[in-house]
Amino acid sequence: MKKWVKFLVFVGIVYLAEKSCSFRGLLFSQSPEEQVSIGNDELSAALDENEQLASEATDLRKELFSILLAMNDITDNALSLERNRESGSANGKNVAQQIRIKMDILRERLEDARQKAGNSAQLQQEINRIEKSLIKKEREISRLNTSITDVDDKMDEAVKELEVETRKLRAKEADLKRVNQDRRAAVNEKNAIDQRAWIAAGNELVNAAKIIPRPSIGRQSDAIVRAKKLLLQSAREDCYYVAVRINPKTNEAQIARNLAMATQSLYERAAKRKDIGEKAVIYYED
Repeated sequence: MKKWVKFLVFVGIVYLAEKSCSFRGLLFSQSPEEQVSIGNDELSAALDENEQLASEATDLRKELFSILLAMNDITDNALSLERNRESGSANGKNVAQQIRIKMDILRERLEDARQKAGNSAQLQQEINRIEKSLIKKEREISRLNTSITDVDDKMDEAVKELEVETRKLRAKEADLKRVNQDRRAAVNEKNAIDQRAWIAAGNELVNAAKIIPRPSIGRQSDAIVRAKKLLLQSAREDCYYVAVRINPKTNEAQIARNLAMATQSLYERAAKRKDIGEKAVIYYED
């Protein structure tokens, strides 16, 4: 900074020296007081102009430094974009959009700085260097954005394929569910038919026990009592309970349970030679 100001001051002094030589006759024709007064005014104006130029150059360099800092921020965003590309994150597009906005702003600031730099070759060179770096970053961001777009497209395609497969699986599941329901209904119907058949068989045995006449008291009636008890026991154990075991949760199973309890009561009455619903009685003598 000091070298730049000294250089401008030196240029101003040389300029004043040349001008003084050109108008030497004029200066020598004037009084010493006038000569000193004119020289100081011109020198002061030149110094003010040089200080202004130096201040503008300093402000411009600060602006360029600020642009460089902003480019470093873009570099951080680019690294984030790279991580999103590798992980396939859906946030990659948002990051890329933010970077493009920041780059557009930096381009406008660089263009404004170029206008302020004017004919300064050194400043223009620095601006060109920053612009080349910005162009390089733009290409990198464009490449990463393209990669993220490809990843997003592949993810969208994979999601669509997954949705298709999910619909197929749900359709298959629904079909299997219907098939299972049909099978379950068929099994339940078959079980109900079997239960009703066993109940009917038990009822036949109970009726057979009732058809045999009830014997009176006597030794010769023991065989009839045993036959009745055997029929009733077979109805309860081999028919009604079998119907219950086929499916204990059906209405038929509850009917079979009730019949088994009633048959047990008949069994106990038959053992005591009591009436179980017979239409006839046989009398025996000892």
